[in-house]
Amino acid sequence: MTDEYFRLFQSHIVSNSIAIENLDREHYPYKMDRAAFTRLEDLVVAYYQPDMGLEICDMLQSPCFMIADRFRDLFSLLEPELQFKGIQLYPLDFDAAEGVKSPVPLYWIPHIESTECLHSTAKIYDTGIVEELVVKQGAVRGKHILKVAGLVEEIWLVSLAAAESILRRRPLAAGLERVKVKE
Repeated sequence: MTDEYFRLFQSHIVSNSIAIENLDREHYPYKMDRAAFTRLEDLVVAYYQPDMGLEICDMLQSPCFMIADRFRDLFSLLEPELQFKGIQLYPLDFDAAEGVKSPVPLYWIPHIESTECLHSTAKIYDTGIVEELVVKQGAVRGKHILKVAGLVEEIWLVSLAAAESILRRRPLAAGLERVKVKE
């Protein structure tokens, strides 16, 4: 029996996703490696534009992969070696004297070392973008949350148990897509 794994991403069905304003993309690169993660402060304040119909997603992929605060404990439970750096968001029209009228979501940037797990049958375009993701069973077995190494894209995978745990929490705008796992 093969293990089941799923790609975890911000769903494309969201029409008005929360967007972080004025965050330096040099400090928060799309591909968050160990050096970039280490340079981040433990918790920073950033802002977003409040808007009618704004969807505060549980997974963000811009500027880098982030999870909502309510998933941090779950991720830590599933993969204890995960490290996190936080971003506390406030609305751009925030006035301390008037208090908070809009949500103030807290997001966490998880860091876990990339796993060399691409199977030889994975289909990768010359640009490094994935056409069909296939991972090696031996490389992912026993891991609940991992990041795939060797790609241009930042791809996070979760085990079946992790995917079920995420879905039980009814995430907003979290996409899951099954990936092939081969020996």
